[in-house]
Amino acid sequence: MHLLHPQGTLADDLSTSYSSSTALATFHLDDGTNDGTTVSFTTEANTPSLGFTRVTATATGTIPARLFVDVRVTGL
Repeated sequence: MHLLHPQGTLADDLSTSYSSSTALATFHLDDGTNDGTTVSFTTEANTPSLGFTRVTATATGTIPARLFVDVRVTGL
C-alpha cells in the first residue's frame, strides 16, 4: 500500500509517525503486530516529486481484508 502526503517543514520539536489498525479499535506503531499482522512503514522524501513524501506500508503474517493507516504529528 502506498500513501502520499505533502511534506511540509516541521518545527524542530515535532515528529511524524505512522501506525496501522485492522479494525480501527487499536492502532499499532511501525512493526507492531495486530491479530497476526505486522506492518512496516518506509518513507521516501520528495517522491514522486519535490515537496511530497511517499509512504509504503508492507504487511506480513496474516494479511487482513482491510488495513487502516494513521499519520500523526506530535511534539517532543
